[in-house]
Amino acid sequence: TFGSTVNVYYPSQVNTGIVDTSNVDIQNYLVPSSDMNARDYNRFINQGVELSTKFTKKSNVENQIEHMIEKLYSVKIAGCTALGPALAISLGITSAFPGSQIFVCTDGEANIGVGSINNGDKSFYTDMGNLAVEYGTAINMITLENCNSGLEYLGSSSDISNGSVSIVNPLTMAEEFTLLGNNPIIASNVSCKIIANSGLSISSNDDNTGTKMLNFKIGNIMASNGDITFALKPDQSLYDI
Repeated sequence: TFGSTVNVYYPSQVNTGIVDTSNVDIQNYLVPSSDMNARDYNRFINQGVELSTKFTKKSNVENQIEHMIEKLYSVKIAGCTALGPALAISLGITSAFPGSQIFVCTDGEANIGVGSINNGDKSFYTDMGNLAVEYGTAINMITLENCNSGLEYLGSSSDISNGSVSIVNPLTMAEEFTLLGNNPIIASNVSCKIIANSGLSISSNDDNTGTKMLNFKIGNIMASNGDITFALKPDQSLYDI
């Protein structure tokens, strides 16, 4: 969870409930956003990598879902929105588990630390998207209707990692989560090479000049809602026959 602080909750290694051993106070990890290097997110990535060791037993997580839900309902609104640091820490955690997905739920703009929209820190979300592709992680952004959450910034990380961007009605949020949960990553670090036969050339949306071979770096492949676009056209050799 994230507010003025970032809190990482994870199941204990024995069946005794949630162990809140990581209470990441933003003030302990970064200086005020106006004084810090807006690209200095590696400290949070590294923190997440260290925390990833707490998520080694899938069965242990499944056995303590009720405790996790209880903890979720105990979350209180607190201060600012440290969305950027929370996203970086989450990526650090999922770097150990290719095929993972991150679901970022917010009703406000990121406004403290790295990724602060107040500072126009759009490149941060591009970097997070590229790292997610490298780690085999998809980032999903979820916000509420009529909330100004800066999706034009946040959405870039989802677009790059083939995640989703959702604007939901609070009354139908449960259904939205069900749909998102049914769209897992089925492959990561995917690339596709298309070769044109004699007399044809290929062009993409980014390059309309035409070529005999086109490489697509796709990254994550989801179970649904994925496609690539290209065009085939006759080349000069076809007319020379």
